[in-house]
Amino acid sequence: AAPPTPPTAADPGGVGSAPTPPGTASGPPPLGNEAGVAPPVVEGTPAGSGPSDASPRASTATFPTSGADVDGPYLYIGLGAGLLVLVGLAVLWTRGRPAHGGELPEGVLRVPDPPFLAAPLPPLADGLQLWAVSSPHRDALLRDLLTTLADAHRVLVVAPSTVVVPAVAGGPVFRVDGVRPVHLEDPAAIMLEDGGRLPVVVLVLPEERAGALGEYADVLPPGVGAVALVDAAPDGGLPVVHVDRADGIWTLRRGSTTLRVGCAWDGRLEVDPASDAAPGDPA
Repeated sequence: AAPPTPPTAADPGGVGSAPTPPGTASGPPPLGNEAGVAPPVVEGTPAGSGPSDASPRASTATFPTSGADVDGPYLYIGLGAGLLVLVGLAVLWTRGRPAHGGELPEGVLRVPDPPFLAAPLPPLADGLQLWAVSSPHRDALLRDLLTTLADAHRVLVVAPSTVVVPAVAGGPVFRVDGVRPVHLEDPAAIMLEDGGRLPVVVLVLPEERAGALGEYADVLPPGVGAVALVDAAPDGGLPVVHVDRADGIWTLRRGSTTLRVGCAWDGRLEVDPASDAAPGDPA
């Protein structure tokens, strides 16, 4: 007897085989209907199901293949935060720059600085001025001068290593490593542009450096003042103040005008009302 015929889609029971319609592929899927004839409908197939429902291929699902998609939001958040930090730094830098570092708007003029202490001393913003003082009084004058200047400025001190720079309140006070003009140029320029208190320079120079005072004046940025304590003021066109001391009172003389200067309770220099010129008088 012949072996039983395997069950087919048309004969689920496997009792007999139905004839294959002409032009229909006889093999199992995915050969499909190669001749363009609709495949036989299997009993139990829901109404409205088309050929796509009978396909054995699963629907295509997309999954992340790398960490790029997962890390994307965090990457954008990090970039945004970095941009905000850069913008904030730019705003702080712009706000902190001193007004004299650039051109003023049209119609705005800067009011001239007053004399340092009082007339006839020149304003600090005018550049370098020389204070001639004898060696016995130099250390005391340096202390009182630093105390006065540090009240409203940051101070750069240029002095030999043998000179002791006293500690004073305010400032702060910085000491330049070196006594040549080139050692002063970069620190003064950086402090002028960094947005802090305006710097001022105090020079305590040995006698052999007195001939280079013009070079120190040349390296000072515009608007940065300096006071040089010297034993004797050389001729060179710079303002000269002759300083002496008696009974705890400083006498500052420039030309025919004399200032008597004492010290306030906090150590700052203040003009004695008995001086020839009162504070704020024109030179």
